[in-house]
Parts: sequence; structure tokens; C-alpha cells
Amino acid sequence: WNVMITGYCQCGFIDDALKFFQQMQQRNIKPNVVSWTLIIAGYTQLGNGGYALKLFWEMQQQDVKPNII
Repeated sequence: WNVMITGYCQCGFIDDALKFFQQMQQRNIKPNVVSWTLIIAGYTQLGNGGYALKLFWEMQQQDVKPNII
């Protein structure tokens, strides 16, 4: 899952990356801190810091704690 999210982000397909990330949750796969970091970083790198911040707060609400990365 994480490799696919990374690939979509690196190719600039952030919408596809987000869909893939959301599919994890639909399949009862709880995204870990790495998954959250990848999708947040993707939005940040593509210039959408506002949505990245929204995702960061959502991550914290789901009780996923950020690490030092």
C-alpha cells in the first residue's frame, strides 16, 4: 500500500494517491504513521499545504502519533 501511495505522489497523481489511501480504510486496513506521512508529504510537495495540515489533524484524531520524521 505504501509503495503505491509513494509512486502516485512522485508521479504527481495526488488524487489517485488519496483514493488508494482511502481504500486502505475501506478494506479495514488501518493506515500507520508511515502511510499518513506519505500522503501528507505528497500533498505538501505538490503545493497543497492546507490539505496536508487537514490530514495531519485527521491523523491525530485517529490516534496515530507522529514520529520524528
